[in-house]
Amino acid sequence: MKRTKTVLGAAFAVLLLSALVAIPFAVRARTVNKVATPAAHAAAAGPTQTATIDGSAGGTVKCASLSVVVPPGAYRGTGTITVAASGPELQTVNLGISPASLNAFLVPVKLVYKKVDAGENVAGESIFWWNPATGAWEPAPNQSGDVVNGTLTSGLLHFSTYSVFKTRAGW
Repeated sequence: MKRTKTVLGAAFAVLLLSALVAIPFAVRARTVNKVATPAAHAAAAGPTQTATIDGSAGGTVKCASLSVVVPPGAYRGTGTITVAASGPELQTVNLGISPASLNAFLVPVKLVYKKVDAGENVAGESIFWWNPATGAWEPAPNQSGDVVNGTLTSGLLHFSTYSVFKTRAGW
């Protein structure tokens, strides 16, 4: 009986230690998947779309399953927006604007991701951005999801590298 208690106690200690090690990763990344850096996704080159948009008028750039919607007044002047996806269905997307001085928006620019298959559910997914300062994916701001239309939307204040991941809590 004493040997059984020792074995069970050791198994419990291993289980508890495993849970404690996993908690910081889940809290920091908020994902259920281990996620690669943007460089790992970049190997799969996908479509790229570029458009010149007057910030006072606004406009939209569409590329694969993405739309970047620039509302009127998002920035002052004219900028060339580049949307470079890593594949036909979003894995990672690099968003850029030239000149770089325009990459601080006065009004949030919407990044809209639409599932490729009609009616595919986006519940439990979120948009993340790669923060080079922390070396980690972080939840993008101002998110909303439309389960009926299969879209995720985030209001961006700057362009960067973005991706969609499954999350524990959804949006």
